[in-house]
Amino acid sequence: MKKRTTVISIVLILILTIVAFSGCQKMPVTTGIDFSYKLSSIMVDSNNRLWFLEPNANAIGTMDLSTFNVTEYTVPTNNSGLAGICQGTDGNIWFTESNVDKIGVVDLSTGHITEYGLSTAGVGLMGIASGIDGNLWFTEATGNQINNYSPASNKITGWDAPVANAGLSSIISAPDGNMWFIERNANKIGKISQLTGNITEYNVPSSNAGLSSTL
Repeated sequence: MKKRTTVISIVLILILTIVAFSGCQKMPVTTGIDFSYKLSSIMVDSNNRLWFLEPNANAIGTMDLSTFNVTEYTVPTNNSGLAGICQGTDGNIWFTESNVDKIGVVDLSTGHITEYGLSTAGVGLMGIASGIDGNLWFTEATGNQINNYSPASNKITGWDAPVANAGLSSIISAPDGNMWFIERNANKIGKISQLTGNITEYNVPSSNAGLSSTL
């Protein structure tokens, strides 16, 4: 047993030596992330910083790509159910809280988080994206609506998805002037005009495709 242990130790030393002199670039060790937090949605802001959600930790994380340092912002409401994230035209980071029917924003100048509650409970907020109209667009999985939120007027306008229980999730702004979204349960991709609110849906050829995030 002692001889075997010695051989294994020699092999490990050789492997470590090869790695050390292989010329491979090693990523700096990032501190401050607990991977049991099940990180989700990720995006890059206009300053080339990564932003991501930590639903189990109830926090918004951001990584500086020049130093790989991570900063976390704790959401005021416990167990908020973080779901979607985007950068608004105001430059701040907006996100949805699925469990508590709120939209939140991280002020990049102060790091302060402000939350805005919806008047209707149990709508299941999901994806969020910034539109060319300067407003925030977000989806309701349970409420089955696509909504337009104006931070300037604090007003929300909503449109029902044509298909009941469509399973609305991710949403994104496209150069064609529409907001495109996913209907997981209906196996469709939809678009809504930012000007008129008209909705058009497109079937996905593969049945039960399991549609996932837009970019």
